[in-house]
Amino acid sequence: MDATTTPTTQVATVKLLIGGKFVESKTTEWRDVVNPATQEVLARVPFATAAEVDAAVASGKEAFKTWRKTPIGARARIFLKYQQLIRENMAELA
Repeated sequence: MDATTTPTTQVATVKLLIGGKFVESKTTEWRDVVNPATQEVLARVPFATAAEVDAAVASGKEAFKTWRKTPIGARARIFLKYQQLIRENMAELA
């Protein structure tokens, strides 16, 4: 599965999540997400640019300032809710 230079319009393209917002990548390199059972291309994901990676890292560092102050019990509840949502939507996510 090689990277290609342009996204196709036949499959969904994945946006980057940076700073809590989904953004279109400015990259020219994309990779297919393939169903291993059928070889069907399900989506295309961008290889983020250096600037996009820098923005994501900066956003993560900023978010950690408040997350690190979140009590462990609250963190656990957040991740348990996340787990519940994944299980409830497993068919759609698969």
